[in-house]
Amino acid sequence: MIVTINKGNTLVNSENSFDAATTNQLGGDLEAISQELEALKLEDETLQQFQKDLTRTFKELSQAFLEMSVALKTSTQVEASLEGRKKFNQAKNQLTQTGQQANKVATEKDILLDKLVTYCQDK
Repeated sequence: MIVTINKGNTLVNSENSFDAATTNQLGGDLEAISQELEALKLEDETLQQFQKDLTRTFKELSQAFLEMSVALKTSTQVEASLEGRKKFNQAKNQLTQTGQQANKVATEKDILLDKLVTYCQDK
């Protein structure tokens, strides 16, 4: 499980450029990580709960990056008009809100990972 989580963390931490295409790709890659986590067959009930919680956080991160991708794409495709400015500001606000949500979920994921590591060390 930790190997899969580390793959997801590496994906998030290695992205330096966040344009629409790379953000969309990251969202898809994180969804794959969540599916990989979900597919693990674990017998320990505590590990199963970690699996469930971490799968959810990776799904939420995936969704956030996919939403950011849409906002980034929208912000670069607006026309030079009052309506275009309105669309740009909406995309900018969406990007800010989604980014804040992603940061919150990432913090939750890091806390869960720390607890998982502690649990495994105590076993």
